[in-house]
Amino acid sequence: MKPQDYQAKLKSYIQTLDPKIFGLSSTDNISLKRLSVGLHNVNFLISFKDRKFVLRFHPGNKLGQDKTADEASGMKLLKDLPVPDVLSVSKPDFLDSSVMIIEFVEGSHQDFNDLSTDKVRALARVVAKIHKIKRNVFSKALGAPPITEGNYENYVKAIFDSSVVHPLSLIDPKLYDDSSEIIAKAGKLLDSALADLAESFVGREFSLMHTDIGRDNVLWVGNDPKIIDWEEITFGDPADEVSYIFAINNLNEKHQNIFLDEYLSERTDASLKTRLPIYTLKNRLFDLVWSLSKLQQQKSGQEPQLMQKSSELYQQFYDVRREALANLVDES
Repeated sequence: MKPQDYQAKLKSYIQTLDPKIFGLSSTDNISLKRLSVGLHNVNFLISFKDRKFVLRFHPGNKLGQDKTADEASGMKLLKDLPVPDVLSVSKPDFLDSSVMIIEFVEGSHQDFNDLSTDKVRALARVVAKIHKIKRNVFSKALGAPPITEGNYENYVKAIFDSSVVHPLSLIDPKLYDDSSEIIAKAGKLLDSALADLAESFVGREFSLMHTDIGRDNVLWVGNDPKIIDWEEITFGDPADEVSYIFAINNLNEKHQNIFLDEYLSERTDASLKTRLPIYTLKNRLFDLVWSLSKLQQQKSGQEPQLMQKSSELYQQFYDVRREALANLVDES
């Protein structure tokens, strides 16, 4: 099915839904517009005369998987936090995915290094509140259910294996000839640092994490952040998420310090700062391997039609992320 065919079918499908979902008596006067193309999901803007909503789904589910339904279920844990409300989850017969209707947020994206001090503090408070949702077991992979017992060291090793080691084993080595030495050095550095800092990784309180808090997943409504795209909710070491925010967004030192001061005023964690460098290495490795996975998927024709991007874009991602990892390894 071509992308334009999805739009027509989705519009007809919306008109079969109970209009009360939208607070309306009828869904006759409707328009549907594709929003900017994400890297993992598809979003459409639903517009009625004076109301807007977002329709969202994940193409390319594996057998027995429904990432949209899982995302909606996970978002139930986020009640009273600044995230969009989920209004409906249902399954069209022409998709391999459920679709969910969510609140439309009239906000704007902003590069984290351009945020005011007040906005950095507001973001830190929201992240700290999210991390107060806890379990005594962790997820072994991004988006996986929290069912594994252990401590932060066990979590690091499990998430490193599932997000770096395993996906890298599936990638053609020719795609990363120029990075193989850097990747090997980074892995050894991580193992060595984790051994040296083992006493800081004995914690067993695992926090709910978004796992992809960046510019495109935060909408600013005035000075207030609203966090979107909860497709890979994970329970793990909260230092992992803080490190991700710093590393993947290339947050400057001033903003990092402001964030940490506010975050730790909301949530006590005596060894969090000590644990951050381990996760910086892990997240830089993850970021590079993710780029390689997308490159291979695109070149092999396995990327879902609705998600297709150019190989040049993924190559650009790879080049930038290779340089970031190389710089980190050199500094270490």
